[in-house]
Amino acid sequence: MSSKNYQLDRSMIYELFLSLFRLKNDKIIQLEDLELEKEIKLDKEIANWAAESLAKIPQSRREMITKYFNEESYFGLCLISEIPTLELESIEDYFQHLKEKEPADFLKRFTQSGYGPAPSEKLDLLKVKNLIANEKKAAKFVNQKLNFSSAQKWNLLQFYFEPEAMKNEFIELLEWYYKNIFSSDLDWIKDKLENINDNYQENLNRYGTKYLENILSKLIDDPLAGEQNYIAFSYFYETRILNSTLDNGESFYLIGFRFPEIFAADEEGLLGSLEIFKALADETRLNIISLLAQKTMYGSELAEKLNLSNATISHHVSKLLMNNIIQAQKEDNKLYFKLNKNKFEAAVLKAVNNLI
Repeated sequence: MSSKNYQLDRSMIYELFLSLFRLKNDKIIQLEDLELEKEIKLDKEIANWAAESLAKIPQSRREMITKYFNEESYFGLCLISEIPTLELESIEDYFQHLKEKEPADFLKRFTQSGYGPAPSEKLDLLKVKNLIANEKKAAKFVNQKLNFSSAQKWNLLQFYFEPEAMKNEFIELLEWYYKNIFSSDLDWIKDKLENINDNYQENLNRYGTKYLENILSKLIDDPLAGEQNYIAFSYFYETRILNSTLDNGESFYLIGFRFPEIFAADEEGLLGSLEIFKALADETRLNIISLLAQKTMYGSELAEKLNLSNATISHHVSKLLMNNIIQAQKEDNKLYFKLNKNKFEAAVLKAVNNLI
């Protein structure tokens, strides 16, 4: 593998975060168009685990999970992108790492999930520390510069007002969850993750880098172009895919274990054509196409133009990407989206021909 520009990461720390995300959003995920469009049933073991685990969690803890793992802001998931470079041995080691991290670093990562300025307006640690020191500037920045709902802006603003309390609350939530919920299922989760990684490792050994490129090309053009790319497969993320740029400019991709199975199938024929029509049968997605027909734009720019949250734009953009209606490319550590008019026209015509 030394000759390839990717590195597989099998860390259980991802599953700690993604299981929390799944607990908060399992009902949303189960009601996704996936089940209707592709007639695919989501993993019953995960659904049962989520229901049983939620029943064990007090309401006060559920509210904290909602605060940090809401699908609209996904603050907690923003820490995932640093995991590939930490080389930690255990979840306990990771907790110690978090305790040594300064609150401003948490806030920088949380804020980035809603921050969408021009590439020249970089959000760095110094800027975050200056905002922490000035509540009025922090309030103005959060309200004017971030693509979040009012509720999520309020949560983030409270973090800026009390960063140390936020850090302690977040770490305490992770430790409580690990001790009382996650650790009791640790062996089961490890077995699932090992089997998933072994299966994909076998495919990588057999088909090489091209196999990964085929999976990731659903998300971004030329996905393994960088000097180094970190790849992690996840059990709890199931049908989704996450892309992030690390602080050093390298790329990180987290792939739900069923993502390749679901989105590699049904591209040809009637079902694939119906999916294109369904992807187009939405006003927001049509507005995105219209904007991209004028120029290439990045996600936060689309969110600002359409007055929507980053998470909402991400949802709609994913549907367009999966159906090859738009394309993505990375520049200046940002993911830009573009409409190839000729390919778009060809895809729609093909869908019409398949239908009739």
